[in-house]
Amino acid sequence: MTDKTVRMIIAGLLALALGFALNTTRLIIVAAGADGHTHEGEVGKFYQSWKQPDIEGYGGRVASCCGNQDCRPILAFRRSPGGWQVQVEGPDGHGGRAVSGWYMVPDKIWEDAQPDPRESPDERGHVCINGGRIICAVRSGGI
Repeated sequence: MTDKTVRMIIAGLLALALGFALNTTRLIIVAAGADGHTHEGEVGKFYQSWKQPDIEGYGGRVASCCGNQDCRPILAFRRSPGGWQVQVEGPDGHGGRAVSGWYMVPDKIWEDAQPDPRESPDERGHVCINGGRIICAVRSGGI
């Protein structure tokens, strides 16, 4: 094999790998956009006005749940010995770190445990994640 043939084969393999990587990235972005954080519609209004539960006893809800990309729909729920866990996907909005995976939601964080509970705007469960922990959570209808 000549040097030119080897270079052509390597160039072809690199082009194939680059095409695969770009297509995979596009699919991830499309999937995140379809189910991820939004400031549009009723869900967007909900995220923008959602306040953290007053678990420290400050006398009311003060801090926002939404830090621009922290909130997202819950993909799945599962019961565990310590309470409920939720599955989410996507970046956390603070440098794009992935938050995909299962998270434990403390019982005191759920909206239905608050004196002034809010309901899901679309019958889906939603959470907001900051610093690797759930700071706000609302259950879907039926959970």
